[in-house]
Amino acid sequence: MRGVDWSKWALGIFLGLAVVIRWGTFFPSVINHDESTYFLIGQGLLQGQTYLVDSFDTKPIGIFLVYALMSLLGGGSIFMLRLFTALVIGLTAYLIFRLGRKANADERVGWAAGIAYLLLSSIFKFYGLSPNTELFFVPFAVAAVLLVWGEKQQWYHFALAGLLLGAGFVIKYVIAADAFAIGAFLLWRGWRQQGLSKAILQQCFPLTLAFFIPLGIVYGYYASIGHLDSFLFYTFDLLVNPLLNLPQIPL
Repeated sequence: MRGVDWSKWALGIFLGLAVVIRWGTFFPSVINHDESTYFLIGQGLLQGQTYLVDSFDTKPIGIFLVYALMSLLGGGSIFMLRLFTALVIGLTAYLIFRLGRKANADERVGWAAGIAYLLLSSIFKFYGLSPNTELFFVPFAVAAVLLVWGEKQQWYHFALAGLLLGAGFVIKYVIAADAFAIGAFLLWRGWRQQGLSKAILQQCFPLTLAFFIPLGIVYGYYASIGHLDSFLFYTFDLLVNPLLNLPQIPL
């Protein structure tokens, strides 16, 4: 209908579309290795277990906290797990819509970007049956970019963006690459606009400092319960040492 401002209903539209597009994935009870690992360890956390002490994996604790929360709210139902995941995807699409509209001053770009994300993250092998870590850290990265995009942001916008990226980091470490890209963009923009010192002190510094807060909280938690060695081993040694000891390929 002409004259209707659909952007006012964008959040509800994207949430609804995500549920409709992913509806066929809600019913099968079969879950793959990753989803079953997140689910079982998340259930263990609800029962009082401690991650990296009573249960182990190479991923950060964040994804298991997410599954613990979804299990708590949904009563352990696989249907509810996938419904919550669809809502997260819908929220991410809405944030992308906001970013596309803000960056291009054209609402059509926002709608196209948001719908494209819904399709790309849902029409997938096995129809995106098993939710994975990427679906849960992407909204943090998109929200961070949305916060820092533009010319009138204050230092606290960058601090909040760093906090969001840090929260995404404790879900999956690869978001550090997004954080690096955002920081590099801020430095490049500051250099182009002859404001490099401002970009460093008022933008990159609060972003970087806040980024480490969630990791610092996790570090402090394991230190407080006397299992810091276990945290450091599974967080750094187990992941970094194999990379440092890769076999050399003869030329």
